[in-house]
Amino acid sequence: MRGGVLGRVAAAQLLLQGGGVFAQPAAELAVSAYPDAKPGMVCLTFDDGTKDHYALAAPLLERYGYRGIFSIVPDLMGHGRYMGWGNARTLLARGHEVANHSMSHANMVRLLEAGDTNELQRQIWDSADLIEERTGVRPWVFCFPYTALNEDLNAIVRESGQEPMLRLRFVFLHDTSPADLDAYLDTVVENRLYKGLLFHGVDPHGEAWETFRDPGAFEAMLKVLKVREADLHVGGYTENAHYLALRDAVSLAKVEDSATYSIYRLAFRSDVVPPPGGGWLTLELAHPDRISGVRVRGQPVLLKQSVRGTVYFKATVGSTITLLRRSEQ
Repeated sequence: MRGGVLGRVAAAQLLLQGGGVFAQPAAELAVSAYPDAKPGMVCLTFDDGTKDHYALAAPLLERYGYRGIFSIVPDLMGHGRYMGWGNARTLLARGHEVANHSMSHANMVRLLEAGDTNELQRQIWDSADLIEERTGVRPWVFCFPYTALNEDLNAIVRESGQEPMLRLRFVFLHDTSPADLDAYLDTVVENRLYKGLLFHGVDPHGEAWETFRDPGAFEAMLKVLKVREADLHVGGYTENAHYLALRDAVSLAKVEDSATYSIYRLAFRSDVVPPPGGGWLTLELAHPDRISGVRVRGQPVLLKQSVRGTVYFKATVGSTITLLRRSEQ
């Protein structure tokens, strides 16, 4: 079960920033905006919980090493073209995520304007309860149908222990081409953004809204993502949110300095409540030519080069990092 601090910190990052630019300090060592010092990051989202998400989309995602977050509608589960609860449980077991897309795909803004608190309760709280009952996992993400939301609704969702889904997403239409996606990813990378990629799935019968008719068309999009992995982190929704929550909750302070070395401390800031679980962050060296080696918790670490020419490594929160300087002789 997710929520609490992770949800609140991540939600602030995902909703208010909306995938905006992370202002990285100009220093010899800094926390990277995204994992592996990549300049952009995306996640893969699927709305409505149709059968093709389970039968066609998920296997293709897995073939390319990706996992998605599937927003399901409890009232529709097992009816017509919608997947059943057993499918949802299997997706979770295979490493995908399930989000709450409301009980019946209702427009939350209209319900709020009508003052229908009972129906809001059913659409937001009761739907989460039912998803947990039927899958064994309580959803921590709420995806607003029709992207109909406002700050009052965001607050109501958070009261329920859920978090609003990343709002600014690239929506795939039935005729979106690989070139369209590639051009969009150029923008993501050039502006160092985090964005969601929204699919409605693969439906050979053309019954669902804006779906690919041919599984090959969907796979072509995944091939574009695979090619772009050098400069783009393609992560799971919770994985990405947790990285951002950690990133924005830490400080990297120089605690000792000399002509031959510098020592930094990566720790949680005193003015925030740490996200649960801890974890690692990517750190970047701005001038690797000046450094002969790096030690984390006293142990040497492997340095890797990013596509932007910086050198990076990973460290867990709470680590002491020692930079060994090259001799100027």
